Amino acid sequence: MSTVGILDDECKEIQTIGRYLLVRRLPDGSVAALQDLLFTRALYLGCNTWGWEQRFCYDDAGRANEEFEKLRSAEDVPCGWIARRPDLSKSEHHSLQRPQV
Repeated sequence: MSTVGILDDECKEIQTIGRYLLVRRLPDGSVAALQDLLFTRALYLGCNTWGWEQRFCYDDAGRANEEFEKLRSAEDVPCGWIARRPDLSKSEHHSLQRPQV
């Protein structure tokens, strides 16, 4: 992997607390991380010491690593994932329903 460098104190703390494999500060100032789960490798966006905003799971660790390297902001949506949290397809579906009057 090509991500090499000195982590700032916040990134070090996030990596320690979250037990992440890798953490990096993105150009927009947000933090991304990688972590192995039971059957997948997870790519996290919007990380802080309290948790994360989005998670993308990959059945191919190499693909997760490649997508991690491509990230430039917390708004990026990586490609090739097999699961996403939160599952926006469900929340988008609900947001399209008319409110009951």
